[in-house]
Amino acid sequence: MELTKRKSRSQEKGVVQSMVRTLCRQVEVELKIFFRNQHGAFLHFAFPVGAAFLLVYLDKEGVLENLFRFLFGFMNQEQMENLSIMSFLLPGLIGYCVIAVAFEDLSPKLTRQRDNKILKRLGGTPLRGWVLLGGKALSASVIALAEILVVISIVTLFSDITIAGDPWWSLVVLVTGIFTFASMGFALAGLVKNTEAAVVAVHAIYIPMFFVCGAIFPIEIMPELLQHVAKALPLTYFLNFLRGTLMDGSSVVAHVSDFLILLGWIVGCLVIALKTFRWE
Repeated sequence: MELTKRKSRSQEKGVVQSMVRTLCRQVEVELKIFFRNQHGAFLHFAFPVGAAFLLVYLDKEGVLENLFRFLFGFMNQEQMENLSIMSFLLPGLIGYCVIAVAFEDLSPKLTRQRDNKILKRLGGTPLRGWVLLGGKALSASVIALAEILVVISIVTLFSDITIAGDPWWSLVVLVTGIFTFASMGFALAGLVKNTEAAVVAVHAIYIPMFFVCGAIFPIEIMPELLQHVAKALPLTYFLNFLRGTLMDGSSVVAHVSDFLILLGWIVGCLVIALKTFRWE
């Protein structure tokens, strides 16, 4: 009896190890595909890096403070003094990195592979659907985290802000955000018919979401209707979670509701993605 249990545990361990190896190989393949397009890879990193340097320069010249005072002149002096503009904008820039890699990029790429019959050919191999999607999500995590590390390094080196949060908890928040928007990308790819529709749908979703959810300016200054819209979108909770843990050093416990909402988005979108995923 004991021998049977040991064999069973050994077999289960072997299955898990095989699944992990298969997933790691798929991540390696996805990263090779990404960096093979050197021009695309360069642009992926160039925009957030350039934006980080621009924000640092504008902040040092006082342009950001003047701009905020001009746009949000109704904010009183105390509110302006309590608002660290670079500390506010850095999570927004990180949010862009996450959306660009995990949502804007993944969905059109997946639909393009389906349109070009690449997925059909892969469907004739032992490759499972969850391995393909998991490899894409994990490779997106690697790319996004690399971009974010560069952006944070630039901002902290050349500006006066400091990162108060625990780096490991901040990493958990970032990975949660990446998987949230990756799952949204997969769900969208399954719902649209072709690449052109995916590109239009992605931009129609993420551009308004980026402006409404507090990436560029505080949600509190927007009309009440848009505040309600922001509360229905995942980027709001990701940025709130990120600002609390990364910039303010807040406990993760203080943001349990943000985490649960993001987790709900991940589960819901993955259910849609797996039900609508097709090889052709």
